[in-house]
Amino acid sequence: MIKKFEIKTDDIRERFVCEIKEELGDHDLFIWGCGAYAKIIVGYLKAKGIDSTPTYILDDGFEIAGRTDTVSLSEFLKESASKAVVVFGFYNYESILSKKEKYADAIYKMYDFHFGVVNDKRTEWNIQTAKSREEEYKATFELLSDEVSKNIMQTYLDAATAGDFSSLYQYRTEPSYFNSITSNNAIDTLIDCGAFDGDSIHDFIKDHKEYKNIIAFEPDPENVRKIKEREKNENINNLLVVNEGVYSYAGKLYFNAKGESNSHLSSEGDVEVTVTTIDSYIDNFSEKSLIKMDIEGSELEALKGAKETIKKYNPVLTVCVYHKEEDLIEIPQYINSLVGEGTYNYYLGFHGNDLAELVFYAVPKAK
Repeated sequence: MIKKFEIKTDDIRERFVCEIKEELGDHDLFIWGCGAYAKIIVGYLKAKGIDSTPTYILDDGFEIAGRTDTVSLSEFLKESASKAVVVFGFYNYESILSKKEKYADAIYKMYDFHFGVVNDKRTEWNIQTAKSREEEYKATFELLSDEVSKNIMQTYLDAATAGDFSSLYQYRTEPSYFNSITSNNAIDTLIDCGAFDGDSIHDFIKDHKEYKNIIAFEPDPENVRKIKEREKNENINNLLVVNEGVYSYAGKLYFNAKGESNSHLSSEGDVEVTVTTIDSYIDNFSEKSLIKMDIEGSELEALKGAKETIKKYNPVLTVCVYHKEEDLIEIPQYINSLVGEGTYNYYLGFHGNDLAELVFYAVPKAK
């Protein structure tokens, strides 16, 4: 139970860095894992002055041809564990906890650093900036309708600002978007913003078999191809696929097209795409609509382009709020400013592994 909301400023990752620096005079550094997240961890350590060249531990059964800086887990445990400083280079928290427990007596020291990763880059949470906006975060906290959501917000911010993940994962649930938070609402229309390959459409149909309409907005041409392939293979009816992004205005923007879930609008993008507003499709809505948004940081702009729809229909809203540090302030409070008190109940759901998949839910109150 949370008694008082606060932004913590004691970053445990800084303490870990100090401890590792003291240990490395007599002990070798190993990174457990060798993927993209391991690179982020190594980059962080180097930025903090730990520039020792690490050896990478690979679980038995994995190997990377041509790499000379890796060691198998069995070989590591046999030759180096008792004198090694190990930093985990993957973000599956439950797996890390399991390995810590299993090898506590064999490995000298183990550390885990956790960061949010969006579009293959580490999200930068500035503790002092967050602390300076504590009252604004508190305003969102006070909008939330239940204790679970408030606990999620507090523990999420503890993780994001102070690196303290000790409590966050007890609140993780699956799946996102269509779950116990939204299940009590009769929904016949899905507006899928950031439809990727249609995975959320598949989940929606499974839970709402009597739906009437689906509109899928997806600016990435390769993802559009995948959606249409799914439409054919799964016999999906009443689906309108719009090969455009959603934004606060209609026009042209640049887009980083990857054919993956993290394709996104970007000034550094290599493809010019058309963007539209959700309000342009207001006639496709009903009073039983749900808008899902996972559009890699453009959520607030898209909501601005949906303001008339939100005010007229009060659709269920499921909006990702983890792509930018300010999302937890600006997105909930913008939605509330449109409709005023008494329209929605507000919730948070956490569905990810690191700091990803934090979703803000606005659910219409019973009339």
